[in-house]
Amino acid sequence: MARNPVSTSVEYISVDRQINQAVLDTNYLSIKDYVDFQINNKLIIDEKITPLEMADNLEKSAKLALSLVEGIDVSKNATLKFEVADVKIWANLGLYFAEKTRGGVALQTYRQKNDSTAKAEAVKHLEQSLAYWDEVVKISSPLYKEMPLVHFSEQKNITQEEIEKCASTGICLGMKWQWIWKWLRRNKN
Repeated sequence: MARNPVSTSVEYISVDRQINQAVLDTNYLSIKDYVDFQINNKLIIDEKITPLEMADNLEKSAKLALSLVEGIDVSKNATLKFEVADVKIWANLGLYFAEKTRGGVALQTYRQKNDSTAKAEAVKHLEQSLAYWDEVVKISSPLYKEMPLVHFSEQKNITQEEIEKCASTGICLGMKWQWIWKWLRRNKN
């Protein structure tokens, strides 16, 4: 979720926004800059962290976190049950973001080079990111009540067609995340 500086609403971060977003930490390269560097054979300064390196680091950390809580018996301790679930949720959010980042790199590569292999990679990674999101929902749904924030509670003047376009293309102009999430969950298969 991020605040849209134009509409001032808080919105789902689409893969397009992730691709085009400038980095906040100058030690990192944005997806757009990274793909531009790769396509134009520009030298990447060693100190810069690429989107794929960041994704690999996230995945490694997330898998480590999952391995640390694997097999913990939470059946007799409610507090521990929530703590372990939170670790699993955060780890799956990390895996989601890692795959979405890889998908963004592949999608931007496809757009710049019209490379069908990159397109297939983008689809694979973005579908995997959705699977990790589904895991977050699976873990959190039985434990936490759905509680929309006040500024997410209304979605005016958005048609079903716009929701479907957002879900299929990632172009989500002015849409609030819970509408997209509900549509994706309802139309997953």
